[in-house]
Amino acid sequence: MSPLMRLTSPAWWVGMGMLLLAATALVSRQRDVFARTDATVTVLASPIGSPDSSLAYLAEGLTDEVTANLAKYAAVDVRMSRATSTTGASLREVARALGVAHVVTLAVRRTGTVIDVVVNMTRVRDGRVVWSDTFRDEAGDLVRVPMRIVNELAHALSAAGSSAPRGQPGLGTDDAIAHDAFLQGRYHLDRRGAASLRLARERFQDAVARDPGFARAHAGLSMSATLLTLYDRRAFPRDSMLPLAQAAAERAVALDATSSDAQAALGLALTYRGRDHWPRAEVAYREAVSRDPRNANAHGWLAELLIAQGRTEEAVRAMERATASDPLSGIHFAVYGNHLRIAGRADDAIRAGERALQLNPAVQAIWEFYGRTLVSSGRRDSGLRVFAAHAPRHPLYTYFRAESGDLAVRDSARRVFRQWKATGADRDGSVPPPVTLALAGGDATFALDLLEQALSSNPAFPLHTPLVDDIYDSLRDSVRFRNLVVRAGLDVGRHVDARRPR
Repeated sequence: MSPLMRLTSPAWWVGMGMLLLAATALVSRQRDVFARTDATVTVLASPIGSPDSSLAYLAEGLTDEVTANLAKYAAVDVRMSRATSTTGASLREVARALGVAHVVTLAVRRTGTVIDVVVNMTRVRDGRVVWSDTFRDEAGDLVRVPMRIVNELAHALSAAGSSAPRGQPGLGTDDAIAHDAFLQGRYHLDRRGAASLRLARERFQDAVARDPGFARAHAGLSMSATLLTLYDRRAFPRDSMLPLAQAAAERAVALDATSSDAQAALGLALTYRGRDHWPRAEVAYREAVSRDPRNANAHGWLAELLIAQGRTEEAVRAMERATASDPLSGIHFAVYGNHLRIAGRADDAIRAGERALQLNPAVQAIWEFYGRTLVSSGRRDSGLRVFAAHAPRHPLYTYFRAESGDLAVRDSARRVFRQWKATGADRDGSVPPPVTLALAGGDATFALDLLEQALSSNPAFPLHTPLVDDIYDSLRDSVRFRNLVVRAGLDVGRHVDARRPR
């Protein structure tokens, strides 16, 4: 048979059809670099980016926006951690902790006036980069870049055609200047501290001024205002700032009721306005986590509200969800351990504290939580060694040593406390050390005075040191403490009578 006849014979066409089907399947498999069952991914700001530190906010901000919008595709399981930049973990360690099959890294580089965003997807099991692209911004309009990245990732993950995104993908503004100001605000908000929060507030104000309809900027403005009443309360007093924070959050919700951050911001502002606002705050937090179950901050803030009300087991469950949402956050595990301690689950509390230290051993507050947990669980000597090594000036270290019968420490605490008392220092009770020093010095009467003043001047005081905490056990025989518990809306039988020293 001639070659031409062979090409036109039925057998040849059948064979060629089978070959084409096989080739098509192979190409399809090559395009679908992620099997559906393996479409678990996390998006990280790459540590290998521009040496220009001024771009750090951009890398983190774009990463957050890509994560949030990619997660709207039901076919993709996006897992996140806002703590990865502080852990120093490798990509494989991050992937193992988050339980993902693939890691997307995003790096920002500047060359003159041109900004490149380099995105790589790595398959964890073999370390192979299975997809990569560079997104160039030459017009100074980076507001378009996150959605371009999301669309490309969705196609690479074979998600775009398999399901419509849940909710409307987008950034909330088309204004490049407002968007850039917002990203700077989020960057500073995440760093906390008075100076960073002031910068965050200024950038969010810039974003709102540029685009009054930018819901997420209003939410950020609200969060920064609320947190400034904690970190810089003299410059940003509660009475004037919290109504502004609430108004900004309500504006954010009015603009976009589906925004988890807007609902969380409203919950936070209402929480710190005091107990009369707590029922509405809880509703806002629960709406926030229903809109985005990955919102670890909303879970954590809800837990804080619940523990202040003596709802310890509910608080523990909320913090469990916070740690599941952000499993690389040492501070979330530390707070989780503290709530477990208050709930009387000592062994679980110690394990949570140890996990927190594995993740962020350089954070002093985590050592403080851990030391306190050890003392409360009966491992006093170990706990005191932790305080001595990592927080020797913490008032709780003084308190625990005085409680152990160290008369020299008790005398020293009395001297320090008398000096503090004589200065007429701020006594609003927002910060518990004066109460702790009073207890360490054996002055229960003045400790109760301070608690009463705190509850009168700051309705949200129980958020700072919950009255269910065991540090107050020595006061539970007092009628005055019983009245404090009643004023705080707690169950007297559960939080006074059942825990009174025998």
